[in-house]
Amino acid sequence: MPVPEQDVASDSQAVLLIRQIRSRYGLRVSVLISILVPECLCCKHFEQRWLEPTRAESSLIFPETWPQSYLELSIPRKKVREVSQALEHGTWRGPQCYYCGSVLRLDRKGDIGFYTKASRFPRSTVATETIEHNRRNG
Repeated sequence: MPVPEQDVASDSQAVLLIRQIRSRYGLRVSVLISILVPECLCCKHFEQRWLEPTRAESSLIFPETWPQSYLELSIPRKKVREVSQALEHGTWRGPQCYYCGSVLRLDRKGDIGFYTKASRFPRSTVATETIEHNRRNG
């Protein structure tokens, strides 16, 4: 019986959700975890031209409207406030592209936007991350 897709805002909530699913359905449950990753326009163009294009679920985020876009992506208000403060203080300029590492500036109005897309964790990574998270947090 498939479990419906659920959005969680942090890795600790993901671990708790996995525990709940496994306690309900047993330990031999396969869990697929997708994370939203930022993708610059160059990498998006390359992917669409040369690789298998991603689904249309990608969201385009612009510097002028990023707070609202982040909230629509289920990022908690507290995290949005933290990002806003980091941008104001100059301690953070924006996320890095998941593929090429370029900084996607949120602190420049009128700058080009970037995409977010769901990326799946390999199963071994999920197991390792879950175990490491449990070791750190008890």
